[in-house]
Amino acid sequence: EKYIKYYFPIFQPKINSLFRIYLQDKVKLIFQQRNNTVNIIWNKLSEEEKIVRAKDRVNSQFPSHNKSKALEQELIKIIDICQSNNIKLIGVKFPVSGYYLKMLGNKNYGADKLFVSKGLEIIDCQSFFKEKNEYFGDQDHLNFQGGEKFTKILLQK
Repeated sequence: EKYIKYYFPIFQPKINSLFRIYLQDKVKLIFQQRNNTVNIIWNKLSEEEKIVRAKDRVNSQFPSHNKSKALEQELIKIIDICQSNNIKLIGVKFPVSGYYLKMLGNKNYGADKLFVSKGLEIIDCQSFFKEKNEYFGDQDHLNFQGGEKFTKILLQK
């Protein structure tokens, strides 16, 4: 066919509503800011402030060395639903700033290992823009400019 049709099962009613709402919010954020300005605040921060913010963010996202069994079970349910409906699920590790990446170190709750154990593909983009602070709204979120660049790269994968 001339056009490829995309099917997004995450927007279907039988998929976990919390997951659907989360992704809808993320998509809105990507397309909400439709200008080419860079995030002045992140770029204006001092080196020390970027380090502090990245460290605080990593500590808030990884408060414990123990992964959540409940979240792991939910991810397994999502994987199982996709596999039983012949939906190709791909894990994506989104780009993060070099500051965040450095503070992150080897902290990981194992979602990627779960994907690998289930034979699923993972696209690791975490370090793609580690030297491009102008692409970030904060330590671990792309701004509009970064989102545009990342989307172009991801569509080529």
